[in-house]
Amino acid sequence: MSEVLLQAEGLVKEYRSSRWPAPALRTRAIDDVSLEIRAGETVGIAGESGSGKSTLIGAFCGLVRPDAGTVRLAGLPLYRGRRFQRELWRSIQLVFQDPYTSLNPAMTVAQNVAEPLLLWHREDRRDAESRARELLDQVGLSGPLVERRPTTLSGGQRQRVSIARALAVDPRLLLLDESVSALDVSIQAQILQLLMDLRAERELTQVLVSHDISVLKLFCDRVIVMQHGRIVEECAAADLEPELVSEPYTRQLLEAVPRL
Repeated sequence: MSEVLLQAEGLVKEYRSSRWPAPALRTRAIDDVSLEIRAGETVGIAGESGSGKSTLIGAFCGLVRPDAGTVRLAGLPLYRGRRFQRELWRSIQLVFQDPYTSLNPAMTVAQNVAEPLLLWHREDRRDAESRARELLDQVGLSGPLVERRPTTLSGGQRQRVSIARALAVDPRLLLLDESVSALDVSIQAQILQLLMDLRAERELTQVLVSHDISVLKLFCDRVIVMQHGRIVEECAAADLEPELVSEPYTRQLLEAVPRL
């Protein structure tokens, strides 16, 4: 078996909302979560809105500081105290759900992808933009498209730019937060195929968050189901059938998938 790339133990994240003069309301978005993700694996995280999926991957990449627990990447702690280890940022990249707001509209597509190369690799701008064009070609964008602004592209094209931008620093772990949920079915299938091809070419480890368990069943090796901030089921994607799963909540998610 491959090495454990990401390991989380006892993760807790609690949010407080002020209701003065009433006591503050506390909500546990992540409640004692432990998991392992192996190198080269594609893992799906499923659950309804508010189940803690996005908070969990936010803790993996430093956007959300956990209140308790540990996260390790290839054995190295991601947090020292409450501070995220910035030198590990390059190894973990996140593709956001909304490509409309995750790209700089004042830059061209090529400039958006070249920016991480300038920040991390300190490359010459001309070399960085040349490398950006190679990455964009790898995700199926080339020609005049790379000189256009992101606002002139379709949603699927913008998501391809976001993926190319995340790949620019050669990450070991790619996190995808509902990255295909806003796309129509045909474009969604193209993006998922692109991610499968990238996984094979780069031996990339991927974590895909989605409320659509049918997408995870097709795309992932293993699926983790969350409810109320806790992991309630973990199984191989091939075993995601109503008669095979042990948790009633997972069965409800599967039975909610439309069938012809």
